[in-house]
Amino acid sequence: MQTDSRIIFLDIDGVILSGVDWLRPENRAAAHLLESARDRLSVYREHVKFNASAMTLVNALCTAAPAQLVLMSSWRRTHRPADVRDLLTGHGIEGRLWHVDFACPVVGGKRSDVKAWLGAHDDVSHWVALDDEAGVEGLPDIGIDGGDGFTSSPFRVAARVLGADATPVLGCHLEQEHIEQLAESGISETDIGLARWLEFDRGDGSERPPSRLLRDSSYSRTSGGSLRTQFDRRFRDYLDSRALNDFA
Repeated sequence: MQTDSRIIFLDIDGVILSGVDWLRPENRAAAHLLESARDRLSVYREHVKFNASAMTLVNALCTAAPAQLVLMSSWRRTHRPADVRDLLTGHGIEGRLWHVDFACPVVGGKRSDVKAWLGAHDDVSHWVALDDEAGVEGLPDIGIDGGDGFTSSPFRVAARVLGADATPVLGCHLEQEHIEQLAESGISETDIGLARWLEFDRGDGSERPPSRLLRDSSYSRTSGGSLRTQFDRRFRDYLDSRALNDFA
């Protein structure tokens, strides 16, 4: 029997649908629809924009470990778990990553639910809970901020818990000086994480990776104008060129 499987218990709110995500115009409109909706999942399916970067990092974490996903969200209590799984798959979670037993049973709080699931699967050697309220729920807390969702910082912690190497996923080729340059210019941690990921996943090399943008003379610290404004514009153009504008 295999005894080294790795599991990622996945929450939704505050992880792949963060507080910041609800500030998006389309999600603010969707929030009004949810207030009176009889079929809330249809609103989430058709109108809500989930956090594409968080989804990508979840997929990448599963691949790096490798690990499988198990639904831990409280949505299990109000919706059929299979419907929630299919909703998330439709929004970007890779279907192949779900464990065959893809949802925790509802036996109590999340800690009890996770314990019950693990009790039925004695082959698990490593597991991590992606939940912005993990500490409150009595689960190991990897530092997810519900306002920002799942970003590169908790990704690194989760990878370490699972015994995986986060460096290739987050982009080992983007030099530290460039990361510091972005941070000093007020670029968000989420976008820095995306820049690192895109640097690594640059395909056949035909696209301009973030490091190329940052090496341009217009991005030197001595150049005129706002570095953040320049980078924001060019980075958004870069994402658009990769058909990844939902990451912005």
